[in-house]
Amino acid sequence: MSAIREIVPERPTIVLCHNPDAQDEPIWTGVRGWVLAGHTHGGQVKPPFLPPLVVPVRNKRYTAGEFDVGPGRTLYINRGLGHLTKVRFNVRPELTLFTLERATPG
Repeated sequence: MSAIREIVPERPTIVLCHNPDAQDEPIWTGVRGWVLAGHTHGGQVKPPFLPPLVVPVRNKRYTAGEFDVGPGRTLYINRGLGHLTKVRFNVRPELTLFTLERATPG
């Protein structure tokens, strides 16, 4: 977590953070930008119309996808290609491609 102390709050930042539960720690105050995480594999098994059965995090809302986690900070959790157990149901493996573009002044 010492790397977080090196972030300049006014600068847009991209942070790689394996476990999305780290977002609930107070160390993120003032950090702006994107945090990219994994760890959950999207829950791996998701019955239709129900939440995933196994999500290996404390904060169970952190399954997969995009979350607003603070002023100017977004968390994106990738479902990944691997697995905790050798089964996936209704949770497709994911490889995410982001395209970064310079903001236009205005």
